[in-house]
Amino acid sequence: MKKLSYIFIFFFFFSCTNNSPEFEIFEVSDFEKSIKLNSEKINIPPNLYYVLQMVLLDSVLVTVDTKADKIFGVYKAENLEFIGSYVNKGRGPSEEISFDAFIQPALNNTFMYRSLQSIKFIKFNLSLLKFETQKEILLPGQLLDLSHPFVLNDSILSGWSIFQDSEKEYLCLNLNTKEVSEFGPPYPEIIKDIPSKQKASAFSKIITVKPDNNLFASAYDKFKMIRIYSKTGKVLKEIRFKNNNYFSKDILIKNPENINLDKIKLHYQKIKSTNKYIYALYSGKSLSEVSNSKKSSFCNEIHVWDWNGNSIAKLILDKNIFSFVVASNNEYIIGAALDDIDVFYKYKLDSF
Repeated sequence: MKKLSYIFIFFFFFSCTNNSPEFEIFEVSDFEKSIKLNSEKINIPPNLYYVLQMVLLDSVLVTVDTKADKIFGVYKAENLEFIGSYVNKGRGPSEEISFDAFIQPALNNTFMYRSLQSIKFIKFNLSLLKFETQKEILLPGQLLDLSHPFVLNDSILSGWSIFQDSEKEYLCLNLNTKEVSEFGPPYPEIIKDIPSKQKASAFSKIITVKPDNNLFASAYDKFKMIRIYSKTGKVLKEIRFKNNNYFSKDILIKNPENINLDKIKLHYQKIKSTNKYIYALYSGKSLSEVSNSKKSSFCNEIHVWDWNGNSIAKLILDKNIFSFVVASNNEYIIGAALDDIDVFYKYKLDSF
């Protein structure tokens, strides 16, 4: 594999669990390897409307649809045959008043999501064709608005909610002690003079956990960069791109009417991983371009790294998608678009 040209420097930071280690910041130009992929179009019964997230378990694909009457759609993983829709929106005992569309795969072939007052770990019973709750964790009051939770070892972690004042990137709920604390490193030093209460917004991110639960990674939506962390919250690698990595403080203006949409660029929108690779869906478009576009699915690039931070390839899809999943053996990607309902797009992956 060819090596990218890069500049690296060492930064000093304090972790909540380690003594002042150093980590490498790599600045890269672009992916040397670009691969164009053509899709197989898979039509399904009319039940997909607005798929914001998907998760691929051993036997089923689960979608989260915020406009359908039922939250979750379930499909057989082997052929994407529709199985059924599950969990009504509402106030009943088996319904959800509120939920976070961000779902994460968890251990033992389950996935997790945040409801109004709890984190739920769910498994789909393929024999009985129903969801089964494996565990439910009630959230303390200060965590009811946590953002994009994920499980790591014996803790629930999440990014901070907007306007929360913290110098560290993550919030941690220890499931054994029930203690709530800050976790991980300080925010990236890519731009100066951002007030503490605005760092969570400026450095908003999407997170994926390596399936073996030993590492996790984040990709940022306002910066073209990713971070790879140990399970203790230490940054192992930070990769920044030289090009198109500008940031406008207009996004931090309290009055949204004054924001210059041409200056705000969207970068990473979704992220998935296997034990071998990290896959991040990349936009590269300004808010103005997205707002004026008739198509709401505006991403057709997926960037791939290994867990050592090596840039593997840039995948160019023949369709714009909004959400995706990757097979655990890295053999294929399944994508869904907001502007093309009742369709999945399947992309076969050759060896990188």
